[in-house]
This record gives sequence, C-alpha cells and structure tokens, in this order.
Amino acid sequence: STRPGSTPITAEEEWKRIKDSLSLILKSTNLPVSVDTFYPEVAEKALSLGCHIINDVSGRVNPKMAEVIKKYGAGWVLMHSGEEKDQDICECLHNRLENMLNQAVLLGVNKENVCLDPGVGFGKTMEQNLKIIANTNRVKIKSNAYLLGVSRKRVIGYAMGNDNLTFKERDFGTAAINTIGIMGGADILRVHNVKGAVQASVVTDSIVKERENLSV
Repeated sequence: STRPGSTPITAEEEWKRIKDSLSLILKSTNLPVSVDTFYPEVAEKALSLGCHIINDVSGRVNPKMAEVIKKYGAGWVLMHSGEEKDQDICECLHNRLENMLNQAVLLGVNKENVCLDPGVGFGKTMEQNLKIIANTNRVKIKSNAYLLGVSRKRVIGYAMGNDNLTFKERDFGTAAINTIGIMGGADILRVHNVKGAVQASVVTDSIVKERENLSV
C-alpha cells in the first residue's frame, strides 16, 4: 500500500504477495499488465514472468530500475512524490516531470516507454492537489503519456467538505475528476470502479473529440 501511514514491506515480502496472482492474471488476459513496485528486483521478476509495465511510485529515477526497464523494453511510469513550496505548483511539477523524463532518457530508456504521473496525494497539500487536477494541460509533458491516479483519494472528500466519506462513497467524485483530467489531456486513469470509470471516460472522450472537430 502507498496510502499515508502505511507500513513498508521488503522486496521479498512484496514478491511473495503478488507472484501467484500475477501468474493467474497473465494466463487470463492478453491486455498489458502493470505492476506497482519501486524495487528493481521485484520489477525484474515481474517482467520476466511476462508483465509489461512497472508503475514506480518511488518519486525518483533509479538507475537500477532503469537497467531493468531497458532489459525488457518495458513501460515505466515515473511519479512525482514530495513537497513543493513553489507558488506555481503546476509549473513546478511540469519542470520536475520533464527533468525525470530527461534523466530516464540519459540512462538509456526509450523516451516513448516513459509515462509521467504528477503524484496527486503524494506530499502535496489538498489545495495543490486540486490545482494539479484543474490544470492538467499545464502540468503534462505533451510528448509523453500522462497518468492521473486520483481514484477514491482524500482530495475528493476535501472538495466535498466531508473528510468522513468512505472509499466507495468517493466514486462519483472520482468520475468528475477523471472527466476534468481527460479534458485537460490525461491519457491513462488509475481507478478502482472500472466499469463506472470506463463509461465516464468513453463519454468524455466522445465529447472532447466533438469539441476538437468544431475547432478545426
């Protein structure tokens, strides 16, 4: 878990928890499979098993992880994590993500294999989280895929003025944020309620395309 206050586990324990499930998932689908880990040794085992993407929430560009990514030609999600006190959080995050992308390329990772994530909820204030979501088009590096992972996060309760909302009570707010993110240029959404998120996303995509057609 990457939720605030969660207890970290070792690479050995992490692999023990996920290896059997991964094997079953890979046998049951032809879709790309992503694994959340910041341990290069876990990434190596997952990719050798047949996974396709490593979602790295370490908040840094780890040279050892870069070697694993290069070896398998895998996708690499790089997420920003940590406090930022700049007045313009959107410009700051844009620059931070661009710097992470450049570091990955310097380590030999194919640029097109990198996806960037602003890290909503990771070290930011609630006000900063809302600004990041509202200004996706300013934060995003246009050359690369952009992942928005806000599903059921506390920022939804904050926006509602109700910190006591349960996880499942945040699904409607999640759909609203995802819609705003897509309209700002987000390419990938990380969600819990897949069916609801797909419906909201497909409808939003259709509307965005119509808007683009009108502007041509």
